Amino acid sequence: MSKIKQLDEHLTNLIAAGEVVERPSGILKELIENSIDANATTITIETTQGGLDYIAVIDNGEGMDKDDLKLAFERHSTSKIKEVTDLAKISSLGFRGEALPSIASVSKVEAISNNQRIVIDNGTILLYEPTSSNQGTTVTVSELFFKTPARLKYLKSPSYEAQRNLSLIQQFALGYPHISFELISDHRQVFKSNGNNDLNEVLFHIYGYEVAKLVKEFEEESYDFKVSGGYVLPHIHRANKYNIFIYLNHRMIRYYRVSNTIIELFQRYMPNDRYPIVVLNIETDTHLVDVNVHPSKWEIRLSKESVLIDLIEKTLTASLSKNMSVRKTSTTLFEKPMVISFDDIIREDTKYHSVNEPHLSEVTIEKKQEVDLNHLSFDSIEVIGQHHGNYILAQDSNHLYIFDQHASMERIQYEKILNQLETRTFSQQLVLLPYVFENQSYLVNQFKELKPVLDEIGLELEVFSESSLVLRSVPSWINELDAQNITQSVLDLLNDEKSITMSNLNRSKIASQACHSSVRFNEHLTNSQLKKIVDELLKCQQPYHCPHGRPTFVKVDSNQLMKEFSR
Repeated sequence: MSKIKQLDEHLTNLIAAGEVVERPSGILKELIENSIDANATTITIETTQGGLDYIAVIDNGEGMDKDDLKLAFERHSTSKIKEVTDLAKISSLGFRGEALPSIASVSKVEAISNNQRIVIDNGTILLYEPTSSNQGTTVTVSELFFKTPARLKYLKSPSYEAQRNLSLIQQFALGYPHISFELISDHRQVFKSNGNNDLNEVLFHIYGYEVAKLVKEFEEESYDFKVSGGYVLPHIHRANKYNIFIYLNHRMIRYYRVSNTIIELFQRYMPNDRYPIVVLNIETDTHLVDVNVHPSKWEIRLSKESVLIDLIEKTLTASLSKNMSVRKTSTTLFEKPMVISFDDIIREDTKYHSVNEPHLSEVTIEKKQEVDLNHLSFDSIEVIGQHHGNYILAQDSNHLYIFDQHASMERIQYEKILNQLETRTFSQQLVLLPYVFENQSYLVNQFKELKPVLDEIGLELEVFSESSLVLRSVPSWINELDAQNITQSVLDLLNDEKSITMSNLNRSKIASQACHSSVRFNEHLTNSQLKKIVDELLKCQQPYHCPHGRPTFVKVDSNQLMKEFSR
C-alpha cells in the first residue's frame, strides 16, 4: 500500500502559515508589504493586545476588484509573476501568493477593497458580498491561532508582541520615508511618520532630537550598485546590532556580511562592543538578486557581493572621515529635562587598546598566573616609581614588578562597584541635567515591573512620555558623566531580554562599564597614590586581570635580569 499521499489544500496552508505567520509581527509584515506593492502612500495599523486579539491594516492603495479579492486568498495566486523567467527579476515585495491564504488558515480574516467584502474563518469562506468602502484595502485579523492553540504557547506577552510590532513599523518607516505610517496600539497612537520623504525626520520620530541632529546622509554609486542612506555620528552608539537597517531595492533584509562591514568601519570611532545607528539603502538590477531563498523573504542571495562591499567601505569611510569632529558641549541649564540619548560623551579610555605594552628585550616575563598572592603584600612590595604616567614600577627582594596603572585601577574599581551592587551599599545622587531616553515604549508599558529592578541597582527613572523615560538620580558608584551610557546599556539589556527581572541584569557587565571612570593613561601620580593602587590591587579577589581581560601586572625575575647584563 502506498505510503505517500498528497496533502489537502487546508493542511498545506497551515504548513505555509508556520513559515510566514510565526507571530503578529509576521502578519503585519506581509500585509504592509501588500499595501506598499499597491502603491499606498498612507498605511494605518491598529492592534490590540500586541495583535493577539486584533490586527487591522488600512491603506489608500489601488485595491483589488471583485474577482481579485476572492482569488487573492487562493494558494499561490499572485499578480507579480507569470512565468519562470519572472523569478529572476522580481521587483515587488510579495510574489509567492502564500501570505493571505496562510494567514486566513489560522485566524478569522475580513478584507474590504473597492466595495467588495470577504470574510474567512480558518480557511472557510463565510461571506463574500458587495459593501461600501473607501479607496484602498482594509484587512483585519482576529482570533489568531484560536483553533490551533498549540501555536499560542510559542508567543510571548502582549507587551512583548506590541514592541515587536512597533520595531517592525519603525523599520518600514525608515525604508519608506515617502509613506506615512501610523501605529495605534490598544487604542493609543504609539508611532506616526509624516511621509515627507525625509529620512532625518523619521529618525527624529524614532530616536528623538539629540540623535536626529547628528545624522549624516550619504550617497554613492558604481556601475552595478547605488548606496544611500544615513548614519548617526559615532558619538552616539548602542549596545546591540539591532539599529543597523539594510534595504535592498527597498526590501528590508538581514545581510550579515554587510552588517559586519558596517560594524568594523564604525568601531574605529567607538568603543568595543558598541554598535552604530545606520540606515543603508542598496539599489541594483533585479537580475543580480535572488529573493526566493527565505519563507519570510528576510534573506537574499546577491551576485557581485564583493563589489557592493567595496562600495560600502569606500562610501562610509569617506563620509566618516569628512564628518567626524570634536563634540561641542553646552553650558546652558534647562528648566525642562534635556533630551539626550545614549552615549553622548566619548570616553578616552576606549583608546587603551592602541597603547603598546612594555617590551623588555629577551627578558623572561612571568605570567600573572604564576604569582603567589600569599607572598604578595604592601609590606613586601616597594613602589619605586612611575614610567611615563602609564606603568607603576615596584620591587621585592627577588623581582621587578610592572603594573599597568589603568588596568589596575579598573580592577580595583570593578570589584568595589560589584560589591556595592551585590550588597546594595551605595547612596543616591541627583543628576545635574535629567536625561531623557527615547524609543522605550516597551519599558514604559512595563514600568511597574521595571522600577523595582532599576531601584535594585540605584537607577531612579520615571515615565516622561508614552515612549520615553527620564533619569532623575544615579547611585554613587556611577560617575555622572557616564550615567547616560550605563543607563542606556541597562535599558538595552532589558529590551533585548524582554523579561524584566533582576536575573536578566548582568551585574558584572554593568560594573565593567562603570569602572571606565578609573585612572587614565598618561596620568602622573604621587608616590603615595601609586602605593595605594598597588596595595588595593593585591587585596582584590582576582588581581591578575582588568575586567576586560588585560593583564594588570607582570613580574621579572632578578636572576634573569642579571643574566641579561652578564652578571
